[in-house]
Amino acid sequence: MMIDLEPLKQTLMERGEEVESLWPSLLVTVFSQLPPNQVGPHVASMVERYIQMIPEKILITAQIRDDIGKLSKQRITRDLKRLRAPIPDECITGMLYSSSEQAQPGAYGVNAEVVDTHKQSTIVQFEFPWISAEGEAVESFANNLIALLHDFPFSVATAGFGFSLWQADSFAIDQLCAMLPRYTSFDLTDIRYQIWMRNATPSPNWLTFLNKELMESLGGASALHGHAPEAQVTDLVQSVCIRASKYPPVGDINHQARDRGALPGVARFLKPRRIPLPPGAISGRKRELDVKQWLTRFDEQENLPWENR
Repeated sequence: MMIDLEPLKQTLMERGEEVESLWPSLLVTVFSQLPPNQVGPHVASMVERYIQMIPEKILITAQIRDDIGKLSKQRITRDLKRLRAPIPDECITGMLYSSSEQAQPGAYGVNAEVVDTHKQSTIVQFEFPWISAEGEAVESFANNLIALLHDFPFSVATAGFGFSLWQADSFAIDQLCAMLPRYTSFDLTDIRYQIWMRNATPSPNWLTFLNKELMESLGGASALHGHAPEAQVTDLVQSVCIRASKYPPVGDINHQARDRGALPGVARFLKPRRIPLPPGAISGRKRELDVKQWLTRFDEQENLPWENR
């Protein structure tokens, strides 16, 4: 059975016109705690690999200062050069590429902030169409994601369903806050929560990546197996990939989230270093995510089968 997430798309009215504001997406989110001069070259290489993975010339717009403009080869070359030779402790912002003319939401996209790690973690997000891992495509797509991240010096990373949205749009964040409590296996896509990710673990997703130091601090493979014997573990160069189910889960509570796979067990394994999101951390214009409830949503649930479609 293949799922259909098109009905999850949301719209907003802007200047009397209906525009798309929230899209289901396959989202890869990567965090690193290395300083910019060390992590920047790795970010550049990972962005290059992503661009090679996706359809040619599919990325058409970029954030240029406070506006959205046409993405050119020269812009990409300039951004990658800046990543490979950053000014020490410079906050590199505005690396936002998208397949949408409005920048986000989009089917494909890159959003990166390489920052002074005394303050917060570097974050890089990649977007893919939600259908990328459906049916027979799932194994090749999972392998492609592992190849994308295999030598990146991240602390943690996740891959699975999330929402593509314009991060600065408080009305779109209202919609995000309304959707996440129902679709419990979707990732929190707000790029701002990187400030709490230092020395912490994220909420688990279809694929959860941990560097080996963090993996061992949580008890290693034996502890993970005790919590989630159904999960698969793949060794990478400096890290491991924990796969909770065959397909990316949706976790729709209206259907008892029967596709969640081993996410509850992975969540319990990660719990000792769980991200300390404070109340009110994720809020829009009128809505606020119940952070405690969201972070603990898997804690009391049982694991379900690996075959989750």
